[in-house]
Amino acid sequence: MAYSEDYRQMILSKLEEGDSFRKLAAEYQLSPVTIQRWKKNPKRKQRVFLPLKIDNQKLIEDVATYPDSYQA
Repeated sequence: MAYSEDYRQMILSKLEEGDSFRKLAAEYQLSPVTIQRWKKNPKRKQRVFLPLKIDNQKLIEDVATYPDSYQA
């Protein structure tokens, strides 16, 4: 589950105010390790989605270039 940057900043600001990792983890039902990771890197990771299918034009070119190859 991905949390918004606003939510992360709110929890990190409470951490800076003096709350402990354990208290925040119990209050917001998070893992203390998650909060520690947010402290190291508060920005969300960008997910990279790779295409699941081969482009038709590239497939046609590959078959034309290597007609005897086994296409799995």
